[in-house]
Amino acid sequence: MLHNSFQIFGCVFILYRIFHEGPVADFTGVYSKEDTKIERIFKWLELAPFLELVHHLIGISKMKTHIFVGMLINIWILFGVIDYNPTSPYAMHWIIIRCVQKTIRHFYNAYSAMDLKFEVYAIDYIRMTAFYVMYPLEYVYSLVLVFNTLPKVKELGIGRYNMPNLMNFDFDYQLIYFFYICASLPNFINTFVYLHRKRAQQLEIAERFIRPVKQD
Repeated sequence: MLHNSFQIFGCVFILYRIFHEGPVADFTGVYSKEDTKIERIFKWLELAPFLELVHHLIGISKMKTHIFVGMLINIWILFGVIDYNPTSPYAMHWIIIRCVQKTIRHFYNAYSAMDLKFEVYAIDYIRMTAFYVMYPLEYVYSLVLVFNTLPKVKELGIGRYNMPNLMNFDFDYQLIYFFYICASLPNFINTFVYLHRKRAQQLEIAERFIRPVKQD
């Protein structure tokens, strides 16, 4: 539950940085003496996604591949895409979606920690059904962000290395974007199917825990 709190706070701080009119208002700018103390705190808290990654690596005995891949993708979107295009309006939408997802997860974790899981069917139903909307939205905005940032990456020539080969092939950071575009759809479908099956399983358990209505 602690790492979810950091996730939520980290997202809120990033939203603040977008609107903040300080000397450094980008997402992950390099530390400078011009930064105020509060801006330095925000920069450190933007690393919150890594806390979730470490938590899952050391806290789960059997790592689910889709969970690990999903966390890596979100970290890459934040630091490998949005960092090069922080003014994109789609960045704000993506972060808001992440904030909503983390808020739902944090609330449900707190609900479960109080030993109330499966006590209120409506809460379990909303938690298990929210991904039908949130996960596709996150995926679509991730793709839009990647396509929207590609021209800037090409213009800046980020990560370009001349390769000594006969095919006249050079490595460019744009290749990472294209790899993501090609691999993201199968991963999205696989994860969506897994979540759909998991939802059916959890709701079936929740139905068994519904207390029967006492009849007079």
